[in-house]
Amino acid sequence: MDIYHGWIKELKKRLANMIVPAVIENQSLPGYICKQSGGIWGKWGAKSATSSQFTIEQLLNFLSKLSKTMRCYYMEDSMTRQILTELLRVIGVSAFNHLLVRKNFCTWKRGVQIQYNVSRLEEWCTTHGIAEATLHLQQLLQAAKLLTLNKTSPQDIETIFDVCFLLNPTQIKKLLSLYYAADFDSPLSPELLKIVANRALLNEKSDTLLLDLDLGPDFTKPNIRPVEYIDRFIPAWISLPNIAVVAAGN
Repeated sequence: MDIYHGWIKELKKRLANMIVPAVIENQSLPGYICKQSGGIWGKWGAKSATSSQFTIEQLLNFLSKLSKTMRCYYMEDSMTRQILTELLRVIGVSAFNHLLVRKNFCTWKRGVQIQYNVSRLEEWCTTHGIAEATLHLQQLLQAAKLLTLNKTSPQDIETIFDVCFLLNPTQIKKLLSLYYAADFDSPLSPELLKIVANRALLNEKSDTLLLDLDLGPDFTKPNIRPVEYIDRFIPAWISLPNIAVVAAGN
Protein backbone atom coordinates (compact mmCIF):
# COMPACT_ATOMS: atom_id res chain seq x y z
CA MET A 1 0.00 0.00 0.00
CA ASP A 2 2.88 2.37 0.79
CA ILE A 3 4.33 1.67 -2.66
CA TYR A 4 0.96 2.45 -4.25
CA HIS A 5 0.53 5.78 -2.46
CA GLY A 6 4.15 6.72 -3.09
CA TRP A 7 3.82 6.05 -6.80
CA ILE A 8 0.47 7.86 -7.03
CA LYS A 9 2.05 10.87 -5.34
CA GLU A 10 4.90 10.90 -7.86
CA LEU A 11 2.55 10.49 -10.83
CA LYS A 12 0.34 13.34 -9.61
CA LYS A 13 3.41 15.52 -9.30
CA ARG A 14 4.36 14.82 -12.92
CA LEU A 15 0.79 15.34 -14.06
CA ALA A 16 0.18 18.59 -12.17
CA ASN A 17 1.97 20.88 -14.63
CA MET A 18 0.26 19.33 -17.64
CA ILE A 19 -3.40 19.53 -16.68
CA VAL A 20 -4.25 23.22 -17.10
CA PRO A 21 -2.25 23.82 -20.31
CA ALA A 22 -3.49 20.60 -21.93
CA VAL A 23 -7.15 20.60 -20.88
CA ILE A 24 -8.03 24.25 -20.24
CA GLU A 25 -5.67 26.27 -22.45
CA ASN A 26 -4.95 24.00 -25.40
CA GLN A 27 -6.93 25.02 -28.49
CA SER A 28 -7.11 22.16 -30.95
CA LEU A 29 -10.12 23.34 -32.96
CA PRO A 30 -8.93 25.89 -35.55
CA GLY A 31 -12.34 27.48 -36.03
CA TYR A 32 -12.71 28.46 -32.38
CA ILE A 33 -9.40 30.11 -31.53
CA CYS A 34 -9.54 32.89 -28.97
CA LYS A 35 -6.81 35.10 -27.63
CA GLN A 36 -5.42 34.82 -24.14
CA SER A 37 -6.80 37.60 -22.01
CA GLY A 38 -6.86 38.85 -18.49
CA GLY A 39 -4.02 40.04 -16.29
CA ILE A 40 -0.93 37.91 -15.94
CA TRP A 41 -2.51 35.07 -17.97
CA GLY A 42 -2.76 37.41 -20.92
CA LYS A 43 0.91 38.31 -20.68
CA TRP A 44 1.91 34.67 -20.65
CA GLY A 45 -0.24 33.96 -23.69
CA ALA A 46 0.64 37.09 -25.64
CA LYS A 47 3.06 35.37 -28.02
CA SER A 48 0.56 32.95 -29.51
CA ALA A 49 -3.13 32.37 -28.94
CA THR A 50 -2.89 28.68 -29.80
CA SER A 51 0.35 27.77 -28.02
CA SER A 52 0.43 26.19 -24.58
CA GLN A 53 3.09 24.50 -22.55
CA PHE A 54 1.43 21.10 -23.02
CA THR A 55 -1.19 19.88 -25.47
CA ILE A 56 -4.01 17.40 -25.05
CA GLU A 57 -2.04 14.99 -27.25
CA GLN A 58 0.91 15.10 -24.85
CA LEU A 59 -1.37 14.45 -21.90
CA LEU A 60 -2.93 11.47 -23.67
CA ASN A 61 0.52 10.16 -24.59
CA PHE A 62 1.55 10.39 -20.95
CA LEU A 63 -1.46 8.32 -19.89
CA SER A 64 -0.92 5.83 -22.72
CA LYS A 65 2.74 5.30 -21.83
CA LEU A 66 1.82 4.82 -18.20
CA SER A 67 -0.87 2.29 -19.10
CA LYS A 68 1.52 0.41 -21.40
CA THR A 69 4.26 0.37 -18.76
CA MET A 70 1.94 -1.17 -16.18
CA ARG A 71 0.84 -3.82 -18.68
CA CYS A 72 4.45 -4.61 -19.60
CA TYR A 73 5.24 -5.26 -15.94
CA TYR A 74 2.10 -7.39 -15.58
CA MET A 75 0.65 -5.21 -12.86
CA GLU A 76 -2.60 -6.50 -11.41
CA ASP A 77 -5.46 -5.25 -13.55
CA SER A 78 -7.42 -3.90 -10.59
CA MET A 79 -4.43 -1.81 -9.51
CA THR A 80 -3.93 -0.48 -13.03
CA ARG A 81 -7.56 0.61 -13.15
CA GLN A 82 -7.32 2.26 -9.74
CA ILE A 83 -4.22 4.23 -10.71
CA LEU A 84 -5.57 5.44 -14.05
CA THR A 85 -8.98 6.27 -12.58
CA GLU A 86 -7.39 8.28 -9.78
CA LEU A 87 -5.30 10.25 -12.28
CA LEU A 88 -8.42 11.00 -14.34
CA ARG A 89 -10.10 12.22 -11.16
CA VAL A 90 -7.18 14.56 -10.50
CA ILE A 91 -7.37 15.87 -14.07
CA GLY A 92 -11.09 16.57 -13.80
CA VAL A 93 -10.92 18.21 -10.37
CA SER A 94 -7.82 20.31 -11.08
CA ALA A 95 -9.12 21.60 -14.41
CA PHE A 96 -12.55 22.37 -12.96
CA ASN A 97 -11.14 24.27 -9.99
CA HIS A 98 -8.83 26.29 -12.23
CA LEU A 99 -11.72 27.29 -14.47
CA LEU A 100 -13.60 28.63 -11.45
CA VAL A 101 -10.83 31.02 -10.43
CA ARG A 102 -9.57 32.29 -13.79
CA LYS A 103 -10.77 35.76 -14.72
CA ASN A 104 -11.41 37.10 -18.24
CA PHE A 105 -11.06 33.61 -19.65
CA CYS A 106 -14.48 31.94 -19.69
CA THR A 107 -15.80 32.58 -23.19
CA TRP A 108 -18.07 30.46 -25.38
CA LYS A 109 -15.12 29.58 -27.63
CA ARG A 110 -13.21 28.36 -24.59
CA GLY A 111 -16.20 26.24 -23.72
CA VAL A 112 -16.08 24.60 -27.15
CA GLN A 113 -12.33 23.96 -26.91
CA ILE A 114 -12.57 22.49 -23.40
CA GLN A 115 -15.48 20.25 -24.41
CA TYR A 116 -13.35 18.90 -27.25
CA ASN A 117 -10.39 18.23 -24.96
CA VAL A 118 -12.62 16.45 -22.45
CA SER A 119 -14.13 14.36 -25.25
CA ARG A 120 -10.60 13.24 -26.16
CA LEU A 121 -10.05 12.14 -22.57
CA GLU A 122 -13.37 10.30 -22.54
CA GLU A 123 -12.46 8.53 -25.77
CA TRP A 124 -9.12 7.51 -24.27
CA CYS A 125 -10.85 6.07 -21.20
CA THR A 126 -13.24 4.05 -23.33
CA THR A 127 -10.54 2.60 -25.57
CA HIS A 128 -8.42 1.65 -22.54
CA GLY A 129 -11.24 -0.14 -20.74
CA ILE A 130 -11.86 2.35 -17.93
CA ALA A 131 -15.06 3.99 -19.15
CA GLU A 132 -16.16 4.45 -15.53
CA ALA A 133 -13.34 6.99 -15.07
CA THR A 134 -15.21 9.43 -17.33
CA LEU A 135 -17.55 10.12 -14.41
CA HIS A 136 -14.76 12.21 -12.88
CA LEU A 137 -14.80 14.50 -15.93
CA GLN A 138 -18.52 15.25 -15.97
CA GLN A 139 -18.47 18.35 -13.75
CA LEU A 140 -15.75 19.87 -15.91
CA LEU A 141 -17.71 18.94 -19.03
CA GLN A 142 -20.86 20.61 -17.69
CA ALA A 143 -18.89 23.72 -16.74
CA ALA A 144 -17.61 23.94 -20.31
CA LYS A 145 -21.11 23.29 -21.62
CA LEU A 146 -22.41 26.17 -19.52
CA LEU A 147 -20.10 28.57 -21.36
CA THR A 148 -21.64 27.62 -24.71
CA LEU A 149 -25.31 27.86 -23.72
CA ASN A 150 -27.47 30.92 -24.39
CA LYS A 151 -27.59 33.43 -21.55
CA THR A 152 -30.00 36.11 -22.71
CA SER A 153 -33.27 35.34 -20.92
CA PRO A 154 -34.62 33.92 -17.64
CA GLN A 155 -35.59 30.78 -19.58
CA ASP A 156 -31.95 30.38 -20.62
CA ILE A 157 -30.97 30.46 -16.95
CA GLU A 158 -33.46 27.69 -16.21
CA THR A 159 -31.98 25.67 -19.05
CA ILE A 160 -28.49 26.14 -17.64
CA PHE A 161 -29.56 24.82 -14.24
CA ASP A 162 -31.25 21.84 -15.90
CA VAL A 163 -28.34 20.95 -18.18
CA CYS A 164 -25.64 21.53 -15.56
CA PHE A 165 -27.31 19.43 -12.88
CA LEU A 166 -24.00 18.24 -11.42
CA LEU A 167 -23.02 21.81 -10.55
CA ASN A 168 -24.44 23.45 -7.47
CA PRO A 169 -25.96 26.96 -7.68
CA THR A 170 -22.86 28.54 -6.15
CA GLN A 171 -20.64 27.07 -8.86
CA ILE A 172 -23.04 28.14 -11.60
CA LYS A 173 -23.15 31.64 -10.15
CA LYS A 174 -19.36 31.80 -10.11
CA LEU A 175 -18.99 30.62 -13.70
CA LEU A 176 -21.59 33.09 -14.95
CA SER A 177 -19.95 35.92 -13.04
CA LEU A 178 -16.65 35.01 -14.72
CA TYR A 179 -18.21 34.78 -18.17
CA TYR A 180 -16.29 37.01 -20.54
CA ALA A 181 -18.16 38.38 -23.55
CA ALA A 182 -15.95 38.14 -26.63
CA ASP A 183 -16.34 38.63 -30.38
CA PHE A 184 -20.04 39.17 -31.13
CA ASP A 185 -21.22 37.82 -27.79
CA SER A 186 -23.24 39.93 -25.37
CA PRO A 187 -22.42 40.23 -21.65
CA LEU A 188 -24.89 38.93 -19.11
CA SER A 189 -27.41 41.49 -17.97
CA PRO A 190 -27.54 42.50 -14.28
CA GLU A 191 -31.10 41.16 -14.13
CA LEU A 192 -30.01 37.65 -15.10
CA LEU A 193 -27.08 37.72 -12.70
CA LYS A 194 -29.52 38.71 -9.95
CA ILE A 195 -31.74 35.72 -10.75
CA VAL A 196 -28.75 33.40 -10.47
CA ALA A 197 -27.58 35.07 -7.26
CA ASN A 198 -31.00 34.60 -5.66
CA ARG A 199 -30.98 30.89 -6.47
CA ALA A 200 -27.45 30.49 -5.12
CA LEU A 201 -28.36 32.35 -1.94
CA LEU A 202 -30.65 29.55 -0.81
CA ASN A 203 -27.80 27.04 -0.45
CA GLU A 204 -24.82 29.35 -0.25
CA LYS A 205 -23.78 28.19 3.23
CA SER A 206 -23.87 24.49 2.40
CA ASP A 207 -22.60 24.58 -1.19
CA THR A 208 -18.89 24.24 -1.86
CA LEU A 209 -17.26 26.19 -4.66
CA LEU A 210 -14.12 24.18 -5.38
CA LEU A 211 -13.87 20.41 -5.54
CA ASP A 212 -11.70 18.59 -3.01
CA LEU A 213 -8.54 17.44 -4.76
CA ASP A 214 -7.43 15.31 -1.81
CA LEU A 215 -10.71 13.46 -1.41
CA GLY A 216 -9.66 10.37 -3.31
CA PRO A 217 -11.04 6.84 -2.98
CA ASP A 218 -9.45 4.36 -0.61
CA PHE A 219 -6.98 1.91 -2.08
CA THR A 220 -8.50 -1.51 -2.67
CA LYS A 221 -5.91 -4.20 -2.19
CA PRO A 222 -6.09 -6.87 -4.92
CA ASN A 223 -6.57 -10.49 -3.98
CA ILE A 224 -3.47 -12.67 -3.95
CA ARG A 225 -3.48 -15.07 -6.87
CA PRO A 226 -1.93 -18.53 -6.50
CA VAL A 227 1.14 -19.16 -8.66
CA GLU A 228 0.83 -22.55 -10.32
CA TYR A 229 3.66 -22.32 -12.82
CA ILE A 230 6.75 -20.15 -13.36
CA ASP A 231 7.97 -19.81 -16.91
CA ARG A 232 11.72 -20.46 -16.99
CA PHE A 233 12.20 -19.07 -20.46
CA ILE A 234 14.72 -16.21 -20.57
CA PRO A 235 15.14 -14.43 -23.92
CA ALA A 236 18.71 -14.48 -25.22
CA TRP A 237 18.74 -10.73 -25.79
CA ILE A 238 18.44 -10.10 -22.04
CA SER A 239 21.96 -11.54 -21.65
CA LEU A 240 21.72 -13.11 -18.20
CA PRO A 241 23.80 -16.29 -18.60
CA ASN A 242 24.14 -17.08 -14.87
CA ILE A 243 20.41 -16.88 -14.24
CA ALA A 244 19.76 -18.93 -17.37
CA VAL A 245 22.04 -21.70 -16.07
CA VAL A 246 20.29 -21.76 -12.67
CA ALA A 247 16.86 -21.85 -14.29
CA ALA A 248 17.91 -24.69 -16.58
CA GLY A 249 19.33 -26.66 -13.65
CA ASN A 250 16.06 -26.49 -11.75
